[in-house]
Amino acid sequence: MSYHISSLRDIDWDGYNAELRKTKSFNGDSSLKDEVEQEIRHFCPGKNFFFVNSGTAALELALMSLKLDEEDEVILPSFTFTSCANAIIRAGAKPVFANIDAKCLHLSLESVMQVFSAKTKCIMVVEYGGIRANLNEIYEFCKKHKLVLLLASAQTFGTSQSKDNHSKLADFVCYSFHDTKVFSCGEGGLLIVNNLKYLNRAVIMFEKGTNRLEFIEGKTGKYSWKDIGSSFIMSNVNLLLLKFQIRIRVNILKKKYDAIEVYENFFGLSTSYFFVQRSDHSTCSNGHIYWLILPNTKNKKQLQNHLSAHGIETVSHYVPLHCSEFAKKSNFRHDKNMANTFAAGECLLRLPVISPNASKKVVKAIERFNA
Repeated sequence: MSYHISSLRDIDWDGYNAELRKTKSFNGDSSLKDEVEQEIRHFCPGKNFFFVNSGTAALELALMSLKLDEEDEVILPSFTFTSCANAIIRAGAKPVFANIDAKCLHLSLESVMQVFSAKTKCIMVVEYGGIRANLNEIYEFCKKHKLVLLLASAQTFGTSQSKDNHSKLADFVCYSFHDTKVFSCGEGGLLIVNNLKYLNRAVIMFEKGTNRLEFIEGKTGKYSWKDIGSSFIMSNVNLLLLKFQIRIRVNILKKKYDAIEVYENFFGLSTSYFFVQRSDHSTCSNGHIYWLILPNTKNKKQLQNHLSAHGIETVSHYVPLHCSEFAKKSNFRHDKNMANTFAAGECLLRLPVISPNASKKVVKAIERFNA
């Protein structure tokens, strides 16, 4: 059993190919973008949408819009993907690494307060496992200290809007449509800009540093170079894939939720203490990852080997960024207490979230391990 199966396999490929053949332009254009955006707004809150070519591009565009310099700092969790820190560095600032909360593996406000300084300009909250973060306290902290709040939601796209009130609090929200995610277009991303203060700058950078949008809207006779920028836009080939993913969103989520429910029922009733912590998808989630944290690396390896012997692929996750050779060489700051980060980096194991039947097979194998 593979750990991950792309949900792109389930789209209407005949319908996609038929629409693709009718497409007049394969680069990104406004007509298809507007159509997809309208569909997404039914479940995804936000003000201004920018479809970009990767989740990394969404992070980079957001941070570039802040006009940071080498003395500025952005606080983020160490337990995250390199793109988050790289985007900060490419925007000209320095990453500062904080600890995570033991229960949800999201950024710890207590840790943020330990590393906060006069140089801090932005807080990056990284949502883990497809589970929405509760932003209320961090939002108030950012408001008090006049900080930008960036929500890195690479894993969380597609959650129900009825339960999603927190992402509206962020100045920027960044999504990924990489093939490893619940919703995919192969490679792509979405940046939502909620703070109008940064909108014009983001538009210019999105248009390769020009005022091309003003030209398209008839506000100027020609467009020219206004600022730095890059080629961020998502192609229509990928955007059309995303459109066909959105059409089956309900089915994709149901399969994920049903698979997660099997785990929730088993681990929620378990009287065993072979794991220290597990993911909780009871609030607002798209079912992206079901994780366990084992007591130590030995126990993790034993369970992983046991499941592998039963034909079940499981995977660990991030090596904490502050532990990397590059971070140490660069002397990036981090909180002194990174215990939860170490535990997740060393002892976290991700189980397949494919279908209810697949989850039942995993549970049966774990029952044998735990017997």
